[in-house]
Amino acid sequence: MRRLPASPSRTQSNNEFEPVLLEQFQALTAHVSAEMRDSMHYALFCTEDRYCVSAAWLVAPRLKISTARLKNAACAVETLRCSLALKTGSNFGSGKYVEPAIAEAAVFGLMPLAFEMLLAADSALSDSERCALARLLARSASPVELLEAIHRENKMSRDGYRHSFSHQELQEVRLAKVSPAFQAAGEMLALLSGDASKAPLGPWFKKLGLFAFWVDEFESEARSPLALRSVMSLPESMDLVKSLEAELLERARELGIRDAAHELIEPLADVLKTRLQ
Repeated sequence: MRRLPASPSRTQSNNEFEPVLLEQFQALTAHVSAEMRDSMHYALFCTEDRYCVSAAWLVAPRLKISTARLKNAACAVETLRCSLALKTGSNFGSGKYVEPAIAEAAVFGLMPLAFEMLLAADSALSDSERCALARLLARSASPVELLEAIHRENKMSRDGYRHSFSHQELQEVRLAKVSPAFQAAGEMLALLSGDASKAPLGPWFKKLGLFAFWVDEFESEARSPLALRSVMSLPESMDLVKSLEAELLERARELGIRDAAHELIEPLADVLKTRLQ
């Protein structure tokens, strides 16, 4: 299982979240057949680094969101992320899974499980909050933009595509490859905070996901025609990484999460800068 570079705080967040997810999984799949349960467990726990949800877990205290209110929603978003990874063939970085039939079973099992996790929140979330979070998950559950981006990239690979991108163009094209779970995580935090001014957390988390995507792309053996090193010179790529880092940190300051943002962004940015030197 690949691990993205992490600060001690994010590692701690991951360590705190993992048993919560396991507890929810065990409680809500007791009625499921052993074969289905095993495939769902494999998909949910033999996965890439939980950067998306550990980032949300780290940011939540800065927004005064308690663990009791966060845990079910965070489990739902992470379960959604794993289901989407299977849907789009991007699980485990290589896009491979044990068997297509097992992968399909896990997809159909994990998606409803995400919604069950919200319903299991009991008194921690109000009915209106659960409904709003369910709508949020439903919007993210159909990764049309992500599938279109994968199709476009595959076509470019076949056609031997070559094009010079501006910073803005490349950023927009690559954002389409970021899992919808990132935006869902930011929107989840904004909703749980009860503060309308935190709505930009959705787009902020999606751009944070772009950093994670780029690092993972460097580690992957698969060469994308739209990889940073494929479409830009090294100085241009370095400028893009630095400008996105500055943008995210400035926006984080406005959202009141600057300290958490530093812990999330700097380890990834440092890896990218090192690889681009």
